[in-house]
Amino acid sequence: MIYKQKKKEDVFRFPKVLTIADLSTRWKMSRQAIHKKIQEDLLFPMPVQIVSNGKIKLFLFVDIEKYEKNRPWLLDINYRNERQLWIYKNGFFK
Repeated sequence: MIYKQKKKEDVFRFPKVLTIADLSTRWKMSRQAIHKKIQEDLLFPMPVQIVSNGKIKLFLFVDIEKYEKNRPWLLDINYRNERQLWIYKNGFFK
């Protein structure tokens, strides 16, 4: 069987995707925290594909970027810590 080598431009047309592990690294959060966020946040982007017998969810990079725009604390750990402290001080968990 003869395989044709793909052209570089064909490879670059494939959209960039992220896994839960990629999001964990990107947001400096545990995978468990990301799974919880997926379950609780109705605005979290849906996976575009699920691979490896349903074990790995693939999310479009552009969808994740849109999601992050309204949630700056995801990318900045200091902002996230300050936000958590503010929520705690203002009695949201009492």
